[in-house]
Amino acid sequence: MSVARVNVVYKGNEQVISEVRTVKEILEKLGINPNSVIVTVEDELVAEDYVLKNGDKVKIIDVISGG
Repeated sequence: MSVARVNVVYKGNEQVISEVRTVKEILEKLGINPNSVIVTVEDELVAEDYVLKNGDKVKIIDVISGG
């Protein structure tokens, strides 16, 4: 599995993250709890184990719950 360089948007901020293979690795690099967000790649909902490709556009969206 090769490493990718991807564009990540989180809380309105866009950044390039390099040397990642999966969505899980992005979340770990950014210190984000995977249970508190959903992630899309190219506007498709994906799981943590999704394998990224160079140039993918990743959006991380906070999940808000209430009770």
